[in-house]
Amino acid sequence: MPKLKPNVQRARREHILDAAEQCFGRAGFHRTTMHDICKEAAVSPGALYVYFDSKEALIAGICERDRQEFAERFDALAAAPDFLEALRALGEQYFLEAIRAGASGYVLKSVADHDLITACRAAMRGEPFVYPAVERSLLGRALADDESSAVLTGRESQILALIADGHTSREIADMLVISPRTVERHRENLRHKLGLRNRVDLTRYAIRAGLIAP
Repeated sequence: MPKLKPNVQRARREHILDAAEQCFGRAGFHRTTMHDICKEAAVSPGALYVYFDSKEALIAGICERDRQEFAERFDALAAAPDFLEALRALGEQYFLEAIRAGASGYVLKSVADHDLITACRAAMRGEPFVYPAVERSLLGRALADDESSAVLTGRESQILALIADGHTSREIADMLVISPRTVERHRENLRHKLGLRNRVDLTRYAIRAGLIAP
């Protein structure tokens, strides 16, 4: 059996990690089986075990991918003209991503011993738990609609430029050797982070940011 090229192997590995992430998100780690992940990724058990021999290995792979993404974000943060403003924007971005993923609130580590139980009870009642200062900050950001404060990673800027050039998710995936689902996740993150609705808006932003020529 011929050995797959490294770029094909990387793309398949990314595709399997995307499928595992979906399964773990729906059913949780313990209720998800390797068979579920095979079905989600549309691969055979043999193909799955070539890359990951256990659910623990899949979790390790997801964590490593997240670590690389966080490293890119912090590299972009270090290069920002206004470090403190960029740091605040990044914190808000993580908060909003958590809320969109289904989180019910946010507890500061410094006062977790006081507020954690209250926050848990609020979540059990189906109520959000957000500090007033955070609410005011996010409301101010929404009213200001200041897209220039967004901190894009190198990968996000790369994908944004390719979207603006008119490439499809499949084409971008092939060019960057990642899965189409990963491209779609980046595309969705870009829309939320920049407050944009569609490809036309993304293209306009890319031109203003100097990522592509007008």
